[in-house]
Amino acid sequence: MNRLEYIEVKEATEIPLNRWNNVTFRFSDTYYTIVEGNIPLEVANTIYEKYPGNPYGIRVNGGCNDWNPSEVFPHYYHIDTKEGLVIFITEMKDYFARKTGLPETDVQKYDELMARINSKILEKVNLSISTNEWMQSDEENREIFFQTVSSNEKTSFGKEFRKAVDDFDKTINPFINQDIELDEVGSYIKKVNISANTYDSKDNDGMMRKNCCGMHITDLESGNKVIFYRNFDGFSYQLQYTLGEDQYLDVLHYYSTRETDDNDKGEFIAINYWGDNIPQKIDIRYNLTKGIAGSTYGQKTPITPDQEKFVYDELLKAIELASSITLDNMKKKGIPKQLLPNNQ
Repeated sequence: MNRLEYIEVKEATEIPLNRWNNVTFRFSDTYYTIVEGNIPLEVANTIYEKYPGNPYGIRVNGGCNDWNPSEVFPHYYHIDTKEGLVIFITEMKDYFARKTGLPETDVQKYDELMARINSKILEKVNLSISTNEWMQSDEENREIFFQTVSSNEKTSFGKEFRKAVDDFDKTINPFINQDIELDEVGSYIKKVNISANTYDSKDNDGMMRKNCCGMHITDLESGNKVIFYRNFDGFSYQLQYTLGEDQYLDVLHYYSTRETDDNDKGEFIAINYWGDNIPQKIDIRYNLTKGIAGSTYGQKTPITPDQEKFVYDELLKAIELASSITLDNMKKKGIPKQLLPNNQ
């Protein structure tokens, strides 16, 4: 949970920011909410029984996810997610309604509340800013970035490669994809969890850049995830995918100037197959800006045609995998937008 999510939960549930019914709420900078005070054991047991495995990180006394409140009397909670905080607040509200003979109506509003909260967050984060738009407003890095794009597109293969890069970005962050129509928020948050935040960031010289952001989209069934960041000096689009037991794939497209080695600055595609059971571990980081490639911490040399073709093929695979997390869950079903009459 981040501070924006914390604030939106409090506003949607109409809970005072500090104290409510002998319970205090405080957001921790380590990304969870601390809830302290008179927490009824009945509420704690209800939450424990309703959500086996504690998927929303409602941790009794700040402990492990599997702590039983009947064995560890709850003096406080650490709540890791906005979903968990809504669950706690609505269960508390219904508890007090029950004790005073009033109708219990808040728990049943969970889906409605989460749709409202997520809509507000997505509106404030503004995830529709494309890669090119973000880099166009970057006075320090835009020239190098667009020179890289132009250089890539000088050959027919280069154009296809750049299209794959763009398609990867639009799959990781479907909010910049103009070729599809997303479903209603209330529908797709039943299939994916979205965590997003916006913030202003400073560089080492104290220069401020507004509208930086971070977003995670996690498939609720598989646990696979995509991650997107708009940074002060660039961006990052990432796929994190579990291929099998202890077999993992990470694919990144990013631009950064933070590293000290010039060969580690610029626009990159990174492919990493890892895990104890992976048949073949692969670690390749392709610097599109300089035309060099190598392992993450190894020496970078001019990229070969075979390496470039390998990265291209891996990007196409990554697009399909990322689509199973985002587009398959979030896209409105029906005729593709680009095939509608007059593209409406």
